[in-house]
Amino acid sequence: MGEISFTMASRHGVKERVVRQQLWARRVELGAGKGGAVTVTCIVAREVGAPARTKAVEWRLLTNRHAGSLDEVNELIDWYRARWEIEMLFDILKNACRVEALQLSGVDRLERALAMFMVVGWRVAYLMRLGRTSQDLDAGRYFDWAEIKAAYVLAKKPQPARPDLNEVIRLLHSEPASWQGKAMVNQV
Repeated sequence: MGEISFTMASRHGVKERVVRQQLWARRVELGAGKGGAVTVTCIVAREVGAPARTKAVEWRLLTNRHAGSLDEVNELIDWYRARWEIEMLFDILKNACRVEALQLSGVDRLERALAMFMVVGWRVAYLMRLGRTSQDLDAGRYFDWAEIKAAYVLAKKPQPARPDLNEVIRLLHSEPASWQGKAMVNQV
């Protein structure tokens, strides 16, 4: 169908880079049991010209949406790429905020706690994205000095004169974050 390109953010020691993918799309019918069938669009997005010693980015997507043009396929791929941001938010809610461990006495309290943790989770996800995409940002632009100091104290590491955002986020992410929410949840 054509090609797309996008910038893949840095992650886990992998540098940010531009990814160029060739696209294929086809409507197919899949058996749905008892003689039925369901029609889906199969999309393949395969990277071309990946750097040496780098695994090419390839996606195979199935959707019930019709995608007959390059713009429609590109929109579905954008949705797929946005999915990772959503998954990161839910990972933060589950593992950092530990919302699954909440044992509150009523639905109203649970709703208030989840509303608060969604704001916290969104902020953490936003700061993680900033830390990945903009290296060496001053943590003082995003955290109060007491928050920065607490991160280093909890990690038992000496605090540099000008800590960067990425370092503070790593410290907060590596420590059990349940201490952050216990006092707040008890007040909800």
